[in-house]
Amino acid sequence: MNEFDLEHLHSLVDAINDDKVLDIPVAQQPETSRTQELSLSYGDSRLLGYLADTLANHLTNDKRQEVLTDLRIKLTSTKSNVSLKELWTATQHCTKCLNFSQPASLPVGKTSSPDIVFVHDNVPSGDGQYEQFLSSLMLNETMISLDKCVHTGLLRCKPTIKLDSFDQPIKNCSSYLYSEIELFAPKLIITLGSQTTKAFLGNQTRITSDHGRVFWLGPWAIMPTYSIAHAMRTDTNTSHLVADLQYASVFCYS
Repeated sequence: MNEFDLEHLHSLVDAINDDKVLDIPVAQQPETSRTQELSLSYGDSRLLGYLADTLANHLTNDKRQEVLTDLRIKLTSTKSNVSLKELWTATQHCTKCLNFSQPASLPVGKTSSPDIVFVHDNVPSGDGQYEQFLSSLMLNETMISLDKCVHTGLLRCKPTIKLDSFDQPIKNCSSYLYSEIELFAPKLIITLGSQTTKAFLGNQTRITSDHGRVFWLGPWAIMPTYSIAHAMRTDTNTSHLVADLQYASVFCYS
């Protein structure tokens, strides 16, 4: 990863702990947009969704993904020049949340141009039972390659006390997550569970009716699905997650 300027890094750390957001320009949403206040959106969020559906009728999926990737690069070309190394160092120096363990956890998996970003409630350890369960499903049931995925989290640190609400910690972590996604530039973002999905798509989103569907936030394709903990409870729950992963595989590769 590229080296970074230490003075620039210190300014980033000071900015985040003063409750300023990282300098990544975001276009305003139209008033009628489902996602008008979400920081990942660019312009009319419906446009790339319509385009992706239309291109599917005229191009192979490889060519369609190539066009969408080119458009995504152009749409995000105004993002800041913060590198992943700078971002993660700043993340680990964040002190905005009280009663949370330090330092912050970092994503696990392929961090250089991943095809799929899995967003969990918390950054996974990489070798826990949930991750092993998900990895087994991907290996046995889909065309998704494990070495083309990265796992990150809505929250970077874990609370040391019981909290009544995670709204403020989620808000504090959101700039890191959105900045990460811009730098990852994935083909697909998969949100695992209700809390993570609502952070991206709004409180009106319902996992029971929206799972397995692809929504667009500007250049970003986002597919909600059930949490791994939910999927592990019954065979029926597992089958729902498998079906969603299979569709994600088709979306990205077929």
